[in-house]
Amino acid sequence: MNEPAGPASDGISLASAIQGTETLIREKPIVVHSQRILHPEKWRKSAVMYQQWRLVNGKELFNLADDPSQSHDVASEQSALVQELRDAYDAWWDSLQPAIQRTIHVEIGSEHEPEARLTAHDWLLDNTPWHQNAIRNGAPQSGPWAVRVLQPGKYRIVLSRWPRHLQQSMEANSIQLRIQGQTISKTLTKGDTSAEFEVQLEPGETRLESTLAATTANNAALYAYISLLEAN
Repeated sequence: MNEPAGPASDGISLASAIQGTETLIREKPIVVHSQRILHPEKWRKSAVMYQQWRLVNGKELFNLADDPSQSHDVASEQSALVQELRDAYDAWWDSLQPAIQRTIHVEIGSEHEPEARLTAHDWLLDNTPWHQNAIRNGAPQSGPWAVRVLQPGKYRIVLSRWPRHLQQSMEANSIQLRIQGQTISKTLTKGDTSAEFEVQLEPGETRLESTLAATTANNAALYAYISLLEAN
């Protein structure tokens, strides 16, 4: 199978290891991050993993072979290794800059994904509701989704306060949808579990936003399900 066209890849194939024809030995350091902010910050909640070594946040070094609980920092004893792992991180971070500088848009209207599904974790916002307590509590928070309309046509956009399969009340009096200069409002009843809109969209990058109006506080629909009904 040929590698698909696109940006250069720095990964390795796992096929031989999965098929059992070759033992996979990876000598390159692996970098992991936990950012959850709109603009990534260097070294934020990071680890560089290499063999038994773990460099945490660019400062602390742990040897998992002797210290699996990572309770004893040996960075001062392994200054050369710390610098080597920091250099590996720097090279990795520099390689990310083209991706960091651009906004990733969720494509809608694709033949490969008849229905695009968005969650609040996809908002272009710092501190998005990424965990289930945030979803459950429904804090007064809202943000835009970045979407790319692939083809002109009539689209169905279904907005929901809860994951669709739960079929729970929206807990709001009304909802407003905003996209491509269009603002559409709907009144909600107590039993409504979602709100469905049909909108005409043109190709291009845009923002999708919503507002849920309730008696206590306003927030936004945390889920959106988008499908192309009819192409022009």
